[in-house]
Amino acid sequence: PDILVSTGTTETRALHELTTTIPIVFMQLAADPVAVGFVQRISRPGGNVTGFTQWPQSLWGKRIELLTELLGRRPRRLAWIGNPRNATSPENWAAARDAAARAGSEIVRVDVDGASDFDRAFEMAAKWRDALLIQFDFLFAVERRRVAALAVRHRLPAIYENRLQALGGGLVSYGGDLRENYRQGGTYVHRVLNGTPVGQLPVVQASRFELVINVPAARAIGLAVPERLIARADELIE
Repeated sequence: PDILVSTGTTETRALHELTTTIPIVFMQLAADPVAVGFVQRISRPGGNVTGFTQWPQSLWGKRIELLTELLGRRPRRLAWIGNPRNATSPENWAAARDAAARAGSEIVRVDVDGASDFDRAFEMAAKWRDALLIQFDFLFAVERRRVAALAVRHRLPAIYENRLQALGGGLVSYGGDLRENYRQGGTYVHRVLNGTPVGQLPVVQASRFELVINVPAARAIGLAVPERLIARADELIE
């Protein structure tokens, strides 16, 4: 092939291990591409890989703020639910833990190692947490409807990383505008196919973020979404 297009960290790593010559453009990398070894520098990647990131580590504080607005109070006890097999989980957990400390909330990490772990994870969280922060990766994408249903069953307010999770029934999501990433990614693919060396195209960090609110999900757990939050939503699911 003349070019390879990937989505997240796992897929990009697999392609990068296969070739150091065919250009690779990633569309939604949720990690620091320098730290994971894909590029030499953000401004000038230098190898055969470049693309678009959303570095979600910086967004956990904002997600806790949104939960606070949604609930009308600071959540006292949070659970961060994530996949330990995901390469970005250590960074994301550390960022969520630090953000919770700044907000004055307690937080615990609940790992989901596979699809069979979700029931156990939510039962554990429901015993002593009052709100959830939920990761996004391939496992959570595939199981997004189940995850949303478990949150409703246990009446746990949850905020998610990705718009797809809210579309799948999740209460609220806040993250990078992935559709914008893909639109811009198309221009990079075009430039590479027309002769621009991929190593000269800078990595682009997401600067647009979208808030998606699922009103039926809020209603299902007896939560009224404040009008000021509805007014700020980029997408409202009704």
